[in-house]
Order: sequence, then C-alpha cells, then structure tokens
Amino acid sequence: MTFNEGDWTGYDPATQGYAYDFTGVPKYSDLDIEQYSLGLDFDYEFNPDLSLGVGLAMSVYEDNDPYLFEDDGELYVLSAGLNYVF
Repeated sequence: MTFNEGDWTGYDPATQGYAYDFTGVPKYSDLDIEQYSLGLDFDYEFNPDLSLGVGLAMSVYEDNDPYLFEDDGELYVLSAGLNYVF
C-alpha cells in the first residue's frame, strides 16, 4: 500500500481516527514470563576517606511460553570499587 500526499489532504488527526482491527492482538500478547533479580552490596570503610565496595547482582529471565524465539537467560554482574575522598 502506498500513501500519497493527496491521501492526507483534509485529514485532521484531532477529529478523525484510524480504523484498525485489533481482534487478533490478545493472542500475540499472551505472555508467560518470570523474572527474578537479586543484588548484594558490601561496603567497608577503612577510615573516613577510604572505603572499599563489592557488589554482586543476579537476574534470571524465563519465558515459559516463547512466541518468536527462546529467550531464557541469566545475567551475573560482579562489581568492585575503591573510593577515596580528597
């Protein structure tokens, strides 16, 4: 389908709507997803100017009813930081 400039002449989106058929949409959005996240952080202050931080984060994503492709997965993030105030 090609739209030409003439197709839009006189069209006012504020007063005229579109005629879409959404009757099949609910079956495409029938999602069955489980997602879990867990995060742990530890900070140790050696003195008021120096501290060490360590963190671990985990995310689990499970698609129990895949539609287009299998997209289950897990993500693990380990972080560390040294903070110095000067």
